[in-house]
Amino acid sequence: MVLPETVIHLLIKLCGIRKQLRWQIYCNYVDAAGRSIFHIVLYDTERNSQFAKITFYADSLEVLQCHYAGYKADMPVELTDLLLDLIYFEMEQARAS
Repeated sequence: MVLPETVIHLLIKLCGIRKQLRWQIYCNYVDAAGRSIFHIVLYDTERNSQFAKITFYADSLEVLQCHYAGYKADMPVELTDLLLDLIYFEMEQARAS
Protein backbone atom coordinates (compact mmCIF):
# COMPACT_ATOMS: atom_id res chain seq x y z
CA MET A 1 0.00 0.00 0.00
CA VAL A 2 1.17 3.48 -0.78
CA LEU A 3 0.05 6.05 1.76
CA PRO A 4 -1.00 9.43 0.40
CA GLU A 5 1.83 11.95 0.54
CA THR A 6 -0.16 14.10 2.98
CA VAL A 7 -0.31 11.24 5.51
CA ILE A 8 3.45 10.67 5.23
CA HIS A 9 4.15 14.37 5.83
CA LEU A 10 1.82 14.44 8.83
CA LEU A 11 3.53 11.41 10.36
CA ILE A 12 6.93 13.07 9.83
CA LYS A 13 5.60 16.27 11.45
CA LEU A 14 4.20 14.34 14.43
CA CYS A 15 7.53 12.56 14.96
CA GLY A 16 9.29 15.92 14.63
CA ILE A 17 7.32 17.32 17.56
CA ARG A 18 7.84 14.29 19.82
CA LYS A 19 11.36 13.53 18.67
CA GLN A 20 11.73 10.07 20.22
CA LEU A 21 8.85 8.68 18.12
CA ARG A 22 9.34 6.57 14.99
CA TRP A 23 6.55 5.07 12.91
CA GLN A 24 6.00 1.91 10.89
CA ILE A 25 3.02 0.72 8.91
CA TYR A 26 1.77 -2.85 8.73
CA CYS A 27 -0.97 -4.64 6.85
CA ASN A 28 -2.64 -6.69 9.53
CA TYR A 29 -5.42 -8.49 7.67
CA VAL A 30 -8.23 -8.31 5.14
CA ASP A 31 -11.77 -8.28 6.50
CA ALA A 32 -14.70 -10.38 5.24
CA ALA A 33 -15.61 -7.69 2.70
CA GLY A 34 -12.09 -7.82 1.22
CA ARG A 35 -10.96 -4.47 2.64
CA SER A 36 -7.33 -4.26 3.82
CA ILE A 37 -6.85 -3.12 7.38
CA PHE A 38 -3.56 -1.44 8.24
CA HIS A 39 -1.85 -0.34 11.44
CA ILE A 40 0.44 2.60 11.99
CA VAL A 41 2.54 1.83 15.03
CA LEU A 42 4.46 4.62 16.75
CA TYR A 43 7.46 3.50 18.79
CA ASP A 44 9.12 5.39 21.63
CA THR A 45 12.82 4.91 20.87
CA GLU A 46 13.94 6.12 24.31
CA ARG A 47 11.85 3.54 26.17
CA ASN A 48 12.06 0.95 23.40
CA SER A 49 8.31 0.39 23.52
CA GLN A 50 5.14 0.89 21.53
CA PHE A 51 3.70 4.36 22.15
CA ALA A 52 0.61 4.36 19.93
CA LYS A 53 -1.32 2.31 17.41
CA ILE A 54 -3.76 3.53 14.77
CA THR A 55 -5.86 1.01 12.84
CA PHE A 56 -7.51 2.08 9.58
CA TYR A 57 -8.99 0.90 6.28
CA ALA A 58 -6.48 1.27 3.45
CA ASP A 59 -9.04 2.22 0.80
CA SER A 60 -10.95 4.97 2.63
CA LEU A 61 -8.41 5.89 5.36
CA GLU A 62 -11.26 5.58 7.88
CA VAL A 63 -9.80 5.08 11.35
CA LEU A 64 -11.20 2.06 13.17
CA GLN A 65 -9.24 2.38 16.39
CA CYS A 66 -6.73 4.76 17.94
CA HIS A 67 -4.64 4.14 21.03
CA TYR A 68 -2.47 7.16 21.73
CA ALA A 69 -1.14 7.99 25.20
CA GLY A 70 -3.25 10.71 26.80
CA TYR A 71 -5.47 11.27 23.76
CA LYS A 72 -9.07 10.17 23.24
CA ALA A 73 -10.25 10.16 19.64
CA ASP A 74 -13.84 10.63 18.53
CA MET A 75 -14.75 7.82 16.13
CA PRO A 76 -15.22 7.47 13.24
CA VAL A 77 -12.63 9.82 11.84
CA GLU A 78 -10.47 9.99 8.73
CA LEU A 79 -6.75 9.31 9.13
CA THR A 80 -5.62 12.75 7.94
CA ASP A 81 -7.95 14.47 10.42
CA LEU A 82 -6.75 12.25 13.25
CA LEU A 83 -3.09 12.99 12.49
CA LEU A 84 -3.82 16.73 12.45
CA ASP A 85 -5.54 16.37 15.83
CA LEU A 86 -2.56 14.44 17.22
CA ILE A 87 -0.14 17.11 15.99
CA TYR A 88 -2.23 19.78 17.70
CA PHE A 89 -2.42 17.62 20.86
CA GLU A 90 1.38 17.22 20.94
CA MET A 91 1.93 20.95 20.37
CA GLU A 92 -0.39 21.71 23.30
CA GLN A 93 1.43 19.15 25.47
CA ALA A 94 4.77 20.77 24.61
CA ARG A 95 3.46 24.24 25.53
CA ALA A 96 2.09 22.97 28.86
CA SER A 97 5.40 21.49 29.96
